[in-house]
Amino acid sequence: MIWFTAGILFLVYLNAPAVAVRMHGAPFVLAAAVPLGLAIPVAHRVLVRGEPLRFAAPLIAALGMILVQAVSALVAIRPQDSMDTLVTWLVEGVVLGLLVANAVRTRSELESALDAIVAAGAVMGAIALAQQVLGAADHPFLGFGQLDSEITDTAGSTRYRLAGPIGETNRFAQIM
Repeated sequence: MIWFTAGILFLVYLNAPAVAVRMHGAPFVLAAAVPLGLAIPVAHRVLVRGEPLRFAAPLIAALGMILVQAVSALVAIRPQDSMDTLVTWLVEGVVLGLLVANAVRTRSELESALDAIVAAGAVMGAIALAQQVLGAADHPFLGFGQLDSEITDTAGSTRYRLAGPIGETNRFAQIM
């Protein structure tokens, strides 16, 4: 089960499900199913082994944040806009956090998870390096080397801002 969890974390960190949907027309269900695949090791742990669910301290803080956002949404001028943020935080923050906290519990699972995340970062870094060497606009690497904008300097040469598989330059820089 360790390799399965690490594989899912690799794909999620690489943003592969979102790239498949956005760039290649894969169904949205695929993007949702990949991270929800962490429910398999969690279900095995809870239902087969009889281990209790864990609620890590950051999850408690995330639930507090959801409460603040819910109150904020209720008093907002346009609550429908706030609700989108609330649902995103709930799904991407709390549900994914709960799945990861319960799928990765042992030292060996943690080591495998970290190896997967570092490998995904290495892939993203290798793609960014290849784009710098080969020419960013010519090689999008199947959507894993997206470009966000171009910058033209005073000499007239154009450079592109790399956005990686995230599709947004600043967020990609944060992830890296």
